[in-house]
Amino acid sequence: MEFVFGNFAIILPSLHITIIAISVIFFLVRWSKQSEESRFKVFLYFLISTYITPIYSRSTTEGVFQLLIPLGFISVFVYLIHSKSNHPSKMKASILGLCIAIYQLISNMPVSLCYSTYALHNQKRSYNKPARSLSIHTMVKAKLC
Repeated sequence: MEFVFGNFAIILPSLHITIIAISVIFFLVRWSKQSEESRFKVFLYFLISTYITPIYSRSTTEGVFQLLIPLGFISVFVYLIHSKSNHPSKMKASILGLCIAIYQLISNMPVSLCYSTYALHNQKRSYNKPARSLSIHTMVKAKLC
């Protein structure tokens, strides 16, 4: 969405991103009020748990393969399990952060799936033989593109 006001414009993200952001902020404010300790820690646990990082990366001629994990959530979860001041609102905030991390993982996936499906399709094709049909699993990956 873009709102133009003379010499400047306000550009907002798509509607579903805006709705998700508003609901995340609403839940975090609500859970921070339930916490007995400092309210800011709930936001901190949420932000840390949204972090994803590659644990394995390989570059080939077809592209780059990265295996990503939500390392932020794993570290916050381990800390909260071993901590004495384990509050349910902190755990809720970290699980909400895990949901955002999973969204990031899914939003990064289709580009690599499209490219790898295209590369697999071209490797299977032989110019002497007719093109083989792709498996259903590969066709499902191609529809994500």
